[in-house]
Amino acid sequence: VFHDIWLPFAPCQAKWYKEVLKARRVIQAKGLRALLKLLVRLRHICGHPRGICRTDADKEDLKAIPGFDLQGLEALIAGDGQSEEFIQQSGKMQFLDKLMAHLHYQNMGFNSTWRKAWEERQKKSG
Repeated sequence: VFHDIWLPFAPCQAKWYKEVLKARRVIQAKGLRALLKLLVRLRHICGHPRGICRTDADKEDLKAIPGFDLQGLEALIAGDGQSEEFIQQSGKMQFLDKLMAHLHYQNMGFNSTWRKAWEERQKKSG
């Protein structure tokens, strides 16, 4: 069973979505292929804003856009991929983080053996 869940953008996502969308006039002048690339970038931002600059070629394309926030882009991609900051940059990641924590605690209630093993791992690591 699948359910559609509509999630709001995190502030960081909204900022970069607007930033890329502002460049549409410049990109539109380059042709249809560039416009389709813009749509893909916008979809990547829906997942996580760091998705707009996955490769060096993406970075070069964005540098070619006049007025694009290159310093902000460098700061965005410089962060750690497994940090709290990474999670806070995306509404989808925030939801998944909360969902995984909820499922974790729910599973601990269902399976006492798993809960004991988890508590032992916590004692060893703490």
